[in-house]
Amino acid sequence: MADIFNEIDEDLRRDQLKRLWDRYSTLILAVAFLIVAGVAGWRGYEYYQAQQAREVGERYFAALKLSTDGDHKGAEEAFRQLGRTGHGGYPLLSALREAAESAMQGETAAALKAYDAIAASPSTPPTFAGLARIRAAYLALDVEERPAVEARATPLVVGGNPWRHSAREVLALAAWKAGDAEAAKKRIDELLNDAEVPRAFTARAEILMALIRAAAGPAKAATAQTQ
Repeated sequence: MADIFNEIDEDLRRDQLKRLWDRYSTLILAVAFLIVAGVAGWRGYEYYQAQQAREVGERYFAALKLSTDGDHKGAEEAFRQLGRTGHGGYPLLSALREAAESAMQGETAAALKAYDAIAASPSTPPTFAGLARIRAAYLALDVEERPAVEARATPLVVGGNPWRHSAREVLALAAWKAGDAEAAKKRIDELLNDAEVPRAFTARAEILMALIRAAAGPAKAATAQTQ
C-alpha cells in the first residue's frame, strides 16, 4: 500500500511541475537568458576596463620616458593629452606631471598657474591639492616676494599635514632669501627638533643653517670694525 501512495505522490508532483513549466517556461527561460547575458556583459565590461587601464598606463609611462630622455616639451604635450582622454587617477597625475614639465622648461608662470588650478579644483583630493600647493610654493621662491610665498606655505604648516615639513623648509628659504636670518633659523630649528622629520629634510636644514652662520660671521666682523 505504501508503494501505491508513493507512486501517486510522484505522479502528482510531476503533474504540478508540468503545469508550472507550461505556464512559466517562457518567463523562466527569459530570466535565465538575462542572467547569462548579464554575467557575460559584466565580464566583457571588466575586460574592456582592464584593456583601457593598460593602454592608459602604457601612455603614461611612455610620457615619463620622454621626460627621462630630456624631451620635456614632448612629455608636456603627452601628459596634456592624457589628462584630457585618460580615466581613473591618470588625469590628475598627468596634470601634475604636465605642470612639472613646464617648470623643468623654465616656464615658471605656466607651472604656477597649473599647480594653482589643480589645488583649487573641488575634484582634487586634499593630499594631492597639498602636493600641488607645496610644489607651487617651491617654484614661487624664485619669482614671488616673501609674503606671497608665505601665503602659499603657511596653511600647510599644521600638525598631521603630510606637507608640513616641506612647508617649513619653504618658509625658512623665503626668510633667508629676504635677509631675515633669525626667522630662517627659527624655521630650521623647527625642522631639526621634530623627531618626525625625515632625514632628507634635516640634512638640508643643517646645510642651510651652516650657510646662515657662515654669512653671519663676515657680517659680524664688518660690524665690529665700524664700531
